[in-house]
Amino acid sequence: MTKSIRNTARMVLGVIFGIIGVVGFILPLVPGTPFLLMAAACFNSMEPEETTRAQGNESPPVA
Repeated sequence: MTKSIRNTARMVLGVIFGIIGVVGFILPLVPGTPFLLMAAACFNSMEPEETTRAQGNESPPVA
């Protein structure tokens, strides 16, 4: 249960940082690169099974 909450929080933070990073490349006052790096770090630190779910390519478990 705790891993699921932690992974969901990382996914939400990654999406938020990604949106701010994209906006940062459009607006001159907001730096975009640090936010995109933080988003990448959030997505990279997720558990492997959550990463495949986030990418949308779920595969059946191997027996």
